[in-house]
Amino acid sequence: MNDWPEGYNLIWDRFTQISSIGVGRLIAHDDVYPVISNLYSAASAAVIQAKSDRAQGKELSHQEPWRALVGGLKAEWTGVGGKATAAKSGRGRYANPSEFVRLVWAIMRYAIPAELREHTASEGAMQTAVSEALRPRRCRDNSSKKPLRKNPAKR
Repeated sequence: MNDWPEGYNLIWDRFTQISSIGVGRLIAHDDVYPVISNLYSAASAAVIQAKSDRAQGKELSHQEPWRALVGGLKAEWTGVGGKATAAKSGRGRYANPSEFVRLVWAIMRYAIPAELREHTASEGAMQTAVSEALRPRRCRDNSSKKPLRKNPAKR
């Protein structure tokens, strides 16, 4: 870290101090950097593989990689004592984003290669996408099915 500009060190010092408040323990540069670096490398390799698969005419899932990313981040976040939540929006506005949504937002904007970024139009869009990804699969699969009324004449 000594080769980095002073601002970089200040940011990491502040991040380390704040992490003890949000997560309950200090998260140092050496805890985070390898994970983010590996995430970036894996995401870059995934872009190359997806382009190759597309060129071969293979059908690609659009939502599964997103759900896998959110699921993996959830496992890491809860593993260090965080709570993986995403508040629902209501009354025509987005709710305040949770710490977990802010983490996903930061990773998507700064650690994921540009061609793989999703849901970055706003923090609200990110919050909605994270909320959807955190929902149990059976709820997602049934969300488009409206319940049948037993007696359609009664309203």
